[in-house]
Amino acid sequence: MISKVKSNWISQKGYLPKDAKIIKYVLEYKGELLEIDEWMPFPQDGTTYTFGDKDDPGDDGRPLPIGVLIYLWEHWDRITGNCPYCNGDVYGFRFGGFLSSGTMFGCCLECYHKLTRSTSGLAFTAQEITKVLEPTKYRIKKMGFGHSFAGPLQSLYAALRQLGVKDI
Repeated sequence: MISKVKSNWISQKGYLPKDAKIIKYVLEYKGELLEIDEWMPFPQDGTTYTFGDKDDPGDDGRPLPIGVLIYLWEHWDRITGNCPYCNGDVYGFRFGGFLSSGTMFGCCLECYHKLTRSTSGLAFTAQEITKVLEPTKYRIKKMGFGHSFAGPLQSLYAALRQLGVKDI
């Protein structure tokens, strides 16, 4: 279990067992997945940023890569927390919004509740993420005002199958 700040996660209608399963597998196989392709997108449809390599000015970015997400899980307290229902681990995997308000979506890995927490908007969240990512090669490359950059699931599913995961 990673160190987390006191949670401000709020329940939404629904459960996300499929997303919880994917997050558990990403955590379990993170070393192997990062070796396969750290830029592989995490399957989600609600992140309003693309990410790319800070040293490549021609890189317009990609939907939320697993390398970025894993790093954020490990170094950004706002994207993890504890479930208000069962005190299980919550991991965020979609975030964005508008200029002055935003939302982060996550799920509990124990009871699968769909959870959200408020953010201070697209630009402020981008500043926080940029600060967290500073020691890495990862950078926000684009912000989507009013739209998101979906991450397809095919490459992550293929990589997990390559590692022996059969139930996805």
